[in-house]
Amino acid sequence: MNDLIETARIKTNFYKDRFDNKSYPLTSAEQLLKKHPRLSKKLIKANSKSMLNHTIFSFRHETSGSTGMPMSIHVSKFASADRLARLIRFLSWWNVKIYDRNVLLWGVKRSDNSIWNKFKNWSRNRITIDTLSLSDSNIHELYSNLLKFKPVYI
Repeated sequence: MNDLIETARIKTNFYKDRFDNKSYPLTSAEQLLKKHPRLSKKLIKANSKSMLNHTIFSFRHETSGSTGMPMSIHVSKFASADRLARLIRFLSWWNVKIYDRNVLLWGVKRSDNSIWNKFKNWSRNRITIDTLSLSDSNIHELYSNLLKFKPVYI
């Protein structure tokens, strides 16, 4: 635990300030939780730049925003590769390939008309359905489009 904290102190300004010499090294996880509150979305948003480890390459990733507004985070290339590998393994359990046609049912209102969202859906061979905008007037057209698209999984 102290090795992890020491790495964070060396690599980020946020943890350099958070773990000063008075509160470090730690002798237990309980001591860590007593002296340092858990990270919250509010704390992360307020300190996101000082939390970045500038010694590694990272990708900006946006959370889904399921609890409110989406939040930007940075994910290392290793974490991105691990996430993709886990997805491929998960899909393989059902004999599904990552490039198979699929439908994502999403309960968060988003603008599907942006070029970026269209590109992401195209590159993932995916149709994203905003479940919050389903209605009696559009459900039949949506169903017809799904039959034409022929997804392998939803």
